[in-house]
This record gives sequence, C-alpha cells and structure tokens, in this order.
Amino acid sequence: MNVKTLDRRHPTYDAEQLQQLHALYEGGKAWHALKTHWLPGGGSEPGALCEERRDRAKYTNYDATIIDLITSQLFGEPPQVTVKGEGDAEPDAAAQEHAEDLSEIADGAALPFASLARAAFTDAQIYRRAWWMVELPATSQEAYADRLEQERAGALNAYLRPFAPPSVINWKASGTRPEWVVVREQQLEQVGPLDAPERVTRWTVVDTKAIRVFVVRQQERTGGGFDDLTDEQEAKEATNIAHGRTDADGKPLCPVVMMELPAGLHTGGKLLDPAAALCRAENELDWAVWRAANELLVIRDKLLDPKAPTLGHGYFLRLGDDNAEAYYAAPSGVALEVLSDRVKELRGELYRIVQQMALAADPSASKGRVSADSKREDWAASDRMLTSYADELRAFLTEAIRQALAVRTQQAVDSSTVQIEGLDGWQRDTTEAFLANLALAIEAKTLSPKFLEVAAKQQVRRVMGDTVTPAELEEIDDEIASAAAGLGAMTGMGAAVPGGADDTNGAGSGSGNDAGDTAGRGGSGGGGNPPGGGNTPTGPRRTPRRRGRAAGTVGGRPGQG
Repeated sequence: MNVKTLDRRHPTYDAEQLQQLHALYEGGKAWHALKTHWLPGGGSEPGALCEERRDRAKYTNYDATIIDLITSQLFGEPPQVTVKGEGDAEPDAAAQEHAEDLSEIADGAALPFASLARAAFTDAQIYRRAWWMVELPATSQEAYADRLEQERAGALNAYLRPFAPPSVINWKASGTRPEWVVVREQQLEQVGPLDAPERVTRWTVVDTKAIRVFVVRQQERTGGGFDDLTDEQEAKEATNIAHGRTDADGKPLCPVVMMELPAGLHTGGKLLDPAAALCRAENELDWAVWRAANELLVIRDKLLDPKAPTLGHGYFLRLGDDNAEAYYAAPSGVALEVLSDRVKELRGELYRIVQQMALAADPSASKGRVSADSKREDWAASDRMLTSYADELRAFLTEAIRQALAVRTQQAVDSSTVQIEGLDGWQRDTTEAFLANLALAIEAKTLSPKFLEVAAKQQVRRVMGDTVTPAELEEIDDEIASAAAGLGAMTGMGAAVPGGADDTNGAGSGSGNDAGDTAGRGGSGGGGNPPGGGNTPTGPRRTPRRRGRAAGTVGGRPGQG
C-alpha cells in the first residue's frame, strides 16, 4: 500500500489547528515551537529586532487552567463501572468480575478506569474528539487449543487502548459510532545501545472486519535526521487480523469508540482565538515596556519651547545655536496604559468564554450580576453544561465497557446492563451546601433580628428604587433599625429597648390584627400588650407585619404600627 493512499485526511482534519490547540494547553516547548504564529513580525520591523522580541516572549497558560477546572468539577465523583442483570435478573457474575478488573486496570498496563476516562475527557475538551480501541493482548490465537485455554491464559482480556486525537487522520462514522478509522503514528526505535535509530511510521486501519497495520521504516541519514516520506513510497503490511466483533444485535462492529463533543462544548476551540489574542497582547505590552520604560537623553535650546516632549519610545533631539541644555525625559506612559487596559479586557473575555458556553447550554442564564435570581439561573446553566458533558462521557464509556465485556465473556452484552455511576459530584456537593445554607437561613430568620434588618433594607432598595430621596431612604433605614432593635430586646438577642418595656404599650385607632406581636399594634383604643397580660410575650413570636396605622412607640420612639 503506498503512502499517498494511507495518508488521506478526513475533510475536517486540520493538523495545524490541532497543533495550536495542543500548544495552548501544554505550553512550554510546544508553545515556543509556534512563536512565529503567535507573534507575527511587523512589515517594517527589522529581522534582528523581531527575533529579539520573540526571544523575550512568554506564555501564561490560562487555557489549561480553565480546561482542568471543568475537568475537576466533572470528576469530583470519579466514574465507576457496575453491571446489572436484564430486567429483574441477577447480574452476570463473570461480567461483574471483568468490570471490576477493568475498573482497576483499564489500559492493559497499570492505568485505572477513572484515570483513563479523565484523560479521554481532557482530550475531548482540547481537540473535541477522544478515541479508544477495544484491544486484545498481543498473542497468537494459533497458540491455544480452544477458547477455554485462551481465557485461562488471559488472551481474551480485552483492554482499552487510547489514540491521541491528532493521530486519527481519517474516519467514517454513523453518528458517534465509527465504521472505520485510520490512525497514523510515528516514533523512533532503537534495538540496542550501539544501533542506529530507526524512524517507524505506522498506519493502523480498523474497520468492521479486520485490524491491519502498515509500516515504513527509515534509517537515519549520515549527517543525522530522516528523509520525508514520499507519496509513492510503499508501506509494508505487518498485521492483518480478522477480529469478528459484533454489536448486541450481532451486526459487524468496528472496535473503535469515539466521543465527539458538540461545537458549543468544545472548550479548546472556544478558547483558541481569545487565548492567542491575549498572549499576543501580553507580549506586546511587555515589549513596549522593555523598549520604552527608560529615560531618554534630550538636548535642546533653552530659548525654544520649554515644554518637555511627550514620549512613547524613541529618541528626541533639538539643537540651537546657544543656550543648549541636556536632560533625561521619561515616557509619559499613556501608550502603555492603553496596552495594559487591552490586556485586562482580553483576559476578561477569555474567562467569559465558559459563561458563554453555559449560556449556550441554557439560554435562561443571565449575563449580569443583578440579583440572586440571576445567580441561580447562572448556576443552573453551569449545571446543565456539566450535565451535558457527563451525558456525552457516559455514552462513550458505556459503549467502550460494553464492547470490552462482550469480548471477555464471549457473549452479547446489552448497553442497558452496563452502568457508569459517578460524574455527579458537583451536584451532590452543591445540594448539600444548599441544604446547609437553607437551614442556616431559616434559623437566621427566626433567631437574628440583624438578618431581618439587612434583608428589609435590601428589599426597600429593590422595591422603591429611585422613587425615594436619600433623606427619605435614611429615615426608612432608621425606622427599620429601630424596629429590629425592639425585636432583639423582645427575643433577648438585641440591645435593650430605650424607654423600658412599658413603652411597648400602644394606644390608638387602627386594626387590631396581631395584637401584642409588636408595639403599637393595639385594637381600636386597645392596648398592645401580648396575650396573657404583661409586657413579655409568652406565645410563639411571629414576624412583625405592618397592618393599619396605630399610633404607638417602637423601641422607645414614636412611630406607626
């Protein structure tokens, strides 16, 4: 098979963009390798100056911070594999045992299932897609007399082999189920310590019938390095294994599982342009400061305009015949402030990307910080975004485990019998915190007059808005504070009521609702003492409500009931 045929690319495969996505997440050498892309040269910028500017460049990795934050939220409760029986039947013991084995070692080496799933989700956030192949140990089937011997030797212990997303160059899929894939991998191999290394390029071609591997080996040149592959170069077929995989209905199945996130949930893609723009702006600011933040020598005539020059960066020279003077002029910093403000704006835009993704998941979320209702809507949007991620990941993990169990047990396994638990830690933690805060809020309303005072003042501002003058608002605040002080004295939690307890009696006209609940709440001409006589409430205290207009005193001050 020639290289040209094997190297065909899927229409959506973009090697350059995948390299940029990788560099923004990895940072370090991967980012510096693309400095000419991140920091293009100016049209009139000398080459040496451009190289100096790029050599000073640095990268602050916001991309990985955001992606890892989303991942940590989703994996607060790691995924766990369980197997249940069909209907009311007991789960298959062999399938359950194999599921437990896969949970401990999923990649056939040492990586547990939760770690492999986390890596796959990170890949999907960076590149949009993640790929696993349900693989068998590298053994020859002819070495075993029957299937029982294969099982005892572990030859049927299927495991999950991840493919790096940039290495999957071509595929065909029905929905999220691949019909075939082509994986291109390249690495250096050296047999012995004194042997020359070889560059090995492998194409793994997987479809519904077989797994085939094609190889090209290249020797290192005398001066070092390797020649580029040519289209006409032939690749040797090293492996051709008929796998015979089928789905639960017995139809031929490609043993590769793909997770493809919706475009609106592709974090790396959403961050690509804003992260590149922010990186460029930060380095432009750093370069401007480096070039301009030095005092510059000015030589001018004293008789000319005495005003100091306004400088960004460069040189200034003004000469006259006589009365010349020399001094250093510092840059004004105006241009640098503009660059600094631009960096702040771009950094804010970068972190707003996640909120925009949440808005896409739930249009009811709000963009502002207006009220508690909007915050609840924003949390609901984030919850829906994480739920969408969890649904995508569960479908991917369920199909991979189903295929692996079908190979291990050599029998059909229905997806409904495979359960992926977990991936909901953010919901549980938030619910527990919400319930705890809710209980505390209820206690605060019952026990804290200060809680009622603050809540009442906030409610006044929300309801009245700009319809009251500052003086009226101050008077209302004073009345609320006095009422809260009186309530605190009644419950034994606040300051004593000025004027003594007897001042809680009120007389006047008005409705007699809630008599005795609050000072000044007497009936028509009646007193406001609590039920049962006396000035101390003996029954359950209720939240004061304003009804009618009864003259009386509240907290020792004249007021209205």
